[in-house]
Amino acid sequence: MGSVKLHMSENLRIKWPNQCAVCNNPPTDSAKTSITNTTKFRYYVVAMSFTHHTYTLSYPVCKKHKRLCNLLDQPARSSLLGNTLAFFIAATIFWLILDFIITYTVGFIGLKNISEDSILKWSAYSAFGLVIGFIIYGIYIKPVKVINLSENSIEINIKNDKYINEFNALNMNNIIR
Repeated sequence: MGSVKLHMSENLRIKWPNQCAVCNNPPTDSAKTSITNTTKFRYYVVAMSFTHHTYTLSYPVCKKHKRLCNLLDQPARSSLLGNTLAFFIAATIFWLILDFIITYTVGFIGLKNISEDSILKWSAYSAFGLVIGFIIYGIYIKPVKVINLSENSIEINIKNDKYINEFNALNMNNIIR
């Protein structure tokens, strides 16, 4: 795992190794990652103005990891409201599943003295904890991520050690030391 800082120019062509960024198998598709910077903030008496600059990278992946990479990049393409709704829907689904499992497990074992309220409470806590854990896990396993973007450089984080070594060899002329 490491990061690479590349010199930005008009004709920057990033060369990617001919293998999946996750498992090093031959690539069959590509996935995208992007970063958006807000620049040129100007405050006025009545209003403010700013500029968004988005940079998108497309990197090779195999068919097996295409869906995973698209899922991990989903929050960058969707709104805050959409992410919030997805979080609560996922947490509710996990809560219902855990409530069902815990209720019937407790009934099957014969522990009738546990209250229904405590089962609902602990299954809800567990569901929200699981969803937050999955979100944090998803942030950390994203195989290629743009960390920083400026006018004259871009910094890319790559999780796969073998892949980053080959990436460095292919893009030697653009790397900023």
